[in-house]
Amino acid sequence: MSGLSCQALGVTIGETTILSGVDLSLASGPVTVVVGPNRARKSTMLSCLAGLRRPTAGTVALGGIALAEIKARERARHIAFLPQTSEIAWSVQARTLVELGRTPFTGATGQTDADRAAVNRAMDAAHVSSLQNRVVDTLSGGERARVLIARALAGRPRLLLLDEPAGGLNPTETQALMELIVRLRDERGLTILVVEHDM
Repeated sequence: MSGLSCQALGVTIGETTILSGVDLSLASGPVTVVVGPNRARKSTMLSCLAGLRRPTAGTVALGGIALAEIKARERARHIAFLPQTSEIAWSVQARTLVELGRTPFTGATGQTDADRAAVNRAMDAAHVSSLQNRVVDTLSGGERARVLIARALAGRPRLLLLDEPAGGLNPTETQALMELIVRLRDERGLTILVVEHDM
């Protein structure tokens, strides 16, 4: 499967329409960036595209198949979503956090050699291999952002949806993170959608 699109996407809560008439087709090649002010419902749109929220109007399709018809585990093998609020609920080592990205693939027997290799590749790609034994609570904002991207990459998705990945980062960290995103597009052939509120 490849190619994520939506047509006439809309979300209504109660009697209030918070999203209406969104058409989008993600193409491989350029990094697509959606820029808008806070409360423009960018995160709502992303959650619909990731299959985490069912729209009340319109359609979302992955490879021409309605997203609602694709099982969550299968969907997670194609689409990685990094939400805006990326709080980590417990103190774990960075590698353990990245390993969670293999959840759609691991069975009852736990991680395989292929899973461990995928985690290694993801950490290398995000330049966080040197941080694998660090507890995530001790990481800087930029380091944590890269570890979370590595978690997303561990599932070897084709599409990467990032909701304000540079939120809270200083200008130097932001520049480094955006350069990483472009590099991932080039090296892994990912289709990437980034939502930001700041140019």
